[in-house]
Amino acid sequence: MTHVNFALTQFNTANFSLAEINDANFSSAGFNNTSFASTSFSNTIFANATFKDVNFSLTKFNYAVLSDCNFWHSNLKDAVFQAATLNQVNFSRANLYKTNFIGANMTKSELDNTLSIQDTVLPNGTHVHDENLINNGQADCNIFHISGWTVSNGNITSAISNSSNSNCQFILQSLSTGATMYQRVRLSDTWNSNLWTFSEAVLSAKMSVGVSMELKGIKNDHSVSSKETLSSNEKQINLLLRNDMWELEVFIKFNATTNHSNMNNYWCDDIKLYIMYGTYLESKY
Repeated sequence: MTHVNFALTQFNTANFSLAEINDANFSSAGFNNTSFASTSFSNTIFANATFKDVNFSLTKFNYAVLSDCNFWHSNLKDAVFQAATLNQVNFSRANLYKTNFIGANMTKSELDNTLSIQDTVLPNGTHVHDENLINNGQADCNIFHISGWTVSNGNITSAISNSSNSNCQFILQSLSTGATMYQRVRLSDTWNSNLWTFSEAVLSAKMSVGVSMELKGIKNDHSVSSKETLSSNEKQINLLLRNDMWELEVFIKFNATTNHSNMNNYWCDDIKLYIMYGTYLESKY
């Protein structure tokens, strides 16, 4: 579509997916439950437009004017705002996972109150991330006890090591028996299964051989709905979230060893957990 004028138009359950729209005017238009997945906009005006529950995954806004727009609860996963104008934009509860704002006219404060900014690229090329759902995922050698974690077996401590980015690691002390520790995160605080139906929990960490981590989805009755295992030769694992999950559990196991001279080799740190939000609509494009 080229040179079309939809100013002040109201759209409900419309589908513009895969379209190419150039030099169009959507000023002060309203969009509800509409899909622009994989749509390409060029030199299009959306000033004062309102978007509610709109799918913009993989959408390209090249040189678009989006000043004073409201993207409340919209899905902008992998969208590109190349050189777009985004003054006074409302991204409240919007999903900006891997959204690219390179060259856009905006401020970082306009990303306040979003649902997710994981791996979002700011206009200056800086990458930003969501807050880690794990408490004390980075070992802290300034405190005596291991805060945030429940040590359920053996003995684990924090100690300085040159092989860690933070220079501090969780290290196995109980060499003959090994050790385990875990931490749980309540899903209801971070994920709405009705709105973000196709979402995944992503766990990453650094660890030595002899250490493994499990990411578990825990039901309300404390049984395990599903789980994935992260080993020392993997960067991350993804766990598909299910409606029956109440909590997420990160369970870390330090295996026992008979070689006491290698006690500093059994370590882990830089443990990160976040939610990659999505809907089943994304899989169609």
